[in-house]
Amino acid sequence: MTGHSWGSIECKKDSTWLCSYKNDTISSSSTYKYIFLAANSRFKGQNDRKKYEKARRLKRTIDSIRQDYIRKIEDKDLKNKQLGTATYLIDKLALRVGNEKGDD
Repeated sequence: MTGHSWGSIECKKDSTWLCSYKNDTISSSSTYKYIFLAANSRFKGQNDRKKYEKARRLKRTIDSIRQDYIRKIEDKDLKNKQLGTATYLIDKLALRVGNEKGDD
């Protein structure tokens, strides 16, 4: 666009920020600032609703999942024991599985 100097336009479907800019003020050392959607945003609400619906579906199968990992813990095969133990820890300690959301 005339009069603007956009760095780039990116589509990152897994990001939680809407846009970013480089802060070149004297008091800061050229850091990037991010703008996020408001907590009550309609778009953010849609993603939260999808997560809630997935949790509701999981509720119907959680008992069979727990029986499965207990069976695996008691299995003679080391790979099954490890998988069962990892699943048990994720379940009981409510661990988040996956990539980190940010660099910090």
